[in-house]
Amino acid sequence: MLNSIRFVFPFLCFFALLAPLARAQTGAQEAPDAADPAISAKAANEENAGNSDADSSALDAQTVYEVVLGELAVQRQQIPLAARVYLDLALRSHDPEVIERALKLLSAAGEFVTASELLPLWKTYAQPDPSETAVIEAGIFLGLGRIAEMEEPLTRLLLENPGQHEEVFFNFARFLNTPNEKDGAARGALAALFQRLAGKYANVAAAHYVAALASRDAGQEIPALTELALAQTHKPEWNLPYITRMEWIKEDLQKKGQNALLSTLLAADARQGAETFLAQHPEDQYLRLQFARFLIVIKDYAGARRHFSWLIERHPDNPEILNAVILLAIEERDLPEARLLFERLAEVSPSLAFETVAFYLAGAEEKAGDMDRAISLLARISPQSKLYSLARLMTAMQMAERDMEGARRFLRESVMNTPEDRASFARMEAGLLRDKGLDAETYTVLSLALKAQPDHPELLYDAALAADKLRRWKEMENHLQRLIRLQPNNAHAYNALGYSFAERNLRLEEAQKLVNKALELDPQSPQILDSMGWVLYRRGQLSAALTALRAAYERLPDPEIAAHLGEVLWKMGREQEARELWQKEAEKSPGHAVLNATRQRFTP
Repeated sequence: MLNSIRFVFPFLCFFALLAPLARAQTGAQEAPDAADPAISAKAANEENAGNSDADSSALDAQTVYEVVLGELAVQRQQIPLAARVYLDLALRSHDPEVIERALKLLSAAGEFVTASELLPLWKTYAQPDPSETAVIEAGIFLGLGRIAEMEEPLTRLLLENPGQHEEVFFNFARFLNTPNEKDGAARGALAALFQRLAGKYANVAAAHYVAALASRDAGQEIPALTELALAQTHKPEWNLPYITRMEWIKEDLQKKGQNALLSTLLAADARQGAETFLAQHPEDQYLRLQFARFLIVIKDYAGARRHFSWLIERHPDNPEILNAVILLAIEERDLPEARLLFERLAEVSPSLAFETVAFYLAGAEEKAGDMDRAISLLARISPQSKLYSLARLMTAMQMAERDMEGARRFLRESVMNTPEDRASFARMEAGLLRDKGLDAETYTVLSLALKAQPDHPELLYDAALAADKLRRWKEMENHLQRLIRLQPNNAHAYNALGYSFAERNLRLEEAQKLVNKALELDPQSPQILDSMGWVLYRRGQLSAALTALRAAYERLPDPEIAAHLGEVLWKMGREQEARELWQKEAEKSPGHAVLNATRQRFTP
């Protein structure tokens, strides 16, 4: 039924738009040039008698075609095309509904200059509602970057709606997400605009709230907090400013580089405000739920549990509350309570949200060592869930410890609706085999999958690495060259091929060109920097190799990078540094094959 509705909808729009267009065209034919007195009524009648039917038919056919084209473009999200089609119709028909549709589509397509040029035509023929005119004008000014000019239509909108200032200011929030995130000047100008409006309407809490949001978007933390406080002052029974403040602090605490002391002080202040509000409005369940989640973020698990317990007592079957309490119990490693509440959640909300909780609880059971319970939970995740593939992989990894063939069979029996699903599960099976050191079987699985999907990028890359382990270097090179042809910007493909040449100490000039290309595509990658260092080392450029390998190791203290860095240090006569580096990494990764082999070559 949904498919039928989707098919019919554009044609409902089509017939609705055709009626006024037909009227407009009929009127045009009845008075071909009413402004020109030189054309007599008799001449007009004679012309219409000869050409009316043919012209009307042609115009109707063209109109039908353009409306259908425009509506299909809208349905296919081809907004620029739809905007151009409707602009042409608007300029020819002067129909108010078509002009308005063209205007809105032009704005949606980001063609604000053309939209601004169409505004006078809209006002002339449509005589639109003043409030709607103000909103569209403000949006066009915003799109043009003329943010100061938005103040006049927004002020006009407020004057047109004297008893609805709260609602009007809330609607202004639609403009906040429009400026480009990188356009700091636009965001700053928008913040200044809403701060001015909040000053003019100082007693409207929503005015200060929107000004706070705009200030926050512009990175103006102090004005944002000030405006939020004013919103609280002018509407003390309103919970949204308290919730918003907690959301901001949660974002700040999760960002790296934030002022830890300031965030802690602001968190304490937000907490006190929320607690005071709840003391005055104890039945505000939504604020209590958000406050409990906030307490989890600031790691006051006991406080969060108290509020969740209050909510659970009053709403024992609320899925959202149960979900939050289960995740808290998992965080606190209280598995008995998590299990108990999970079963209740399964009864009241057998949905995909329930499956997400099942996944996290399975992870907790696995950490606790109860593999059977973990597998049982993962089995409850359906193929419709985004977590399905990961759940199957986790189950297979646990099964592989006891029964590799059973684990492989389990993956092969998974629901695979698309070629991408089949490739994904083949890679999972290959991963299980690779982890067990079964390199030949790994390559066989990937090769079979490639026969079905020879141009699948991830399969090509995995197969290349597997072929390299088997010293089947021609096949490895073929896979990577094919991948590079398919994805000429794949840094990992260039890097893998260049590193393989360097590792075998051959075609070093070509190896350096390949790794250079990889670095151009991904200059921050420590793995590619390691490859560059290794190529330079093979070419005898020890000083340059040392610089590259040090940079790689600083970004990723990996035992293989340490092995390479130590080898270069040794060759430069800095043997003690090399020993100390290898020893430090060996203590962290005692079984690493490359590191151990390198140490044995130099310090047997």
